[in-house]
Amino acid sequence: GISPDRFIRTAITAAQMQQELITDVSFQSLWVELLKACRDRLLPDGRQGAIVPFKGKAKWLPMYRGLIDRFEQSGEFKWIHADHHRADDREFEVWVDERGQHFMHRPGPREGAVIETYACAMTKSGGFFVTVVSEPDMQRIRNVSRARGEDSPWAQWPDQMKLKSALRRLCKLLPMP
Repeated sequence: GISPDRFIRTAITAAQMQQELITDVSFQSLWVELLKACRDRLLPDGRQGAIVPFKGKAKWLPMYRGLIDRFEQSGEFKWIHADHHRADDREFEVWVDERGQHFMHRPGPREGAVIETYACAMTKSGGFFVTVVSEPDMQRIRNVSRARGEDSPWAQWPDQMKLKSALRRLCKLLPMP
């Protein structure tokens, strides 16, 4: 769904905006990561995905927005949502029985501590997908993040990073084009 010209223009712009992609990484690693972006049918535009320098090599990172875009383009997209289960919620339950996976969330005042974070989606054909990430799992995700320090997204917007992490995990289950 992306024309070669548009992809090339986007890749050139990304390299111009991040000189390290030209000066600090090998051409071969940059080429391989550009091929991965093509395979994923995503642009390295900082929204759908990004190519970043890491330890002398280029690294392709599909962004959660790009993964959601791919689900939307699959022809199966009906809706997708992410939220937090908080201590003051009225009801939260996830269960599986012989009819499949079920899910119920009735938020409360939204002031309680986050217990877990979830993302869910439904396809046009009625398929339902949900993933729930507990706070200990979320801490493990945060611990392996390369973004560290007081100015990192995990320090400045922890709730948004939790939603993003749950969405990324959900996207691994969703149909893609």
